[in-house]
Order: sequence, then C-alpha cells, then structure tokens
Amino acid sequence: MTVKEIVELYLKSNGYDGLFNPGECGCLINDLVPCGQISEDCEAGYKGPCRCGEHDWEIYRSKQDSQEKACLD
Repeated sequence: MTVKEIVELYLKSNGYDGLFNPGECGCLINDLVPCGQISEDCEAGYKGPCRCGEHDWEIYRSKQDSQEKACLD
C-alpha cells in the first residue's frame, strides 16, 4: 500500500473531502495530490465554496468553515 493510498483511506474513513496546505493549495480525494507530492504541512479538510471567487471550491479545516459564505480577506 502506498502513502497516497493510506492517506486516501484515512480521509474517506474519517469523512474528509481532501487535503489542503494553508495558504497554498488543496486537493480532493478523487484527485489526490495532483502535484505528485504530499507536503508535511498538508491537513485533512472539508470542501466548501471558494469565498473570494478565485476557484469553484476550497478545502477548509472544519465543516463549519466550509459552510460559511463570506469572503475572509
């Protein structure tokens, strides 16, 4: 089993939607680690709408954060 497979299993088993690196990037389980590397700074998180219109979605630390709609800037 690869590290990517272990991380994917953990995320699915615990109800997460993907990974994010605060202030850097995020990825969903179905396209996990498209850059080819998992950073030690990556955190598990929940998919929610992008608050400032740059993307269709973002990954947030908590479910509550993922459901809020106001821009954080």
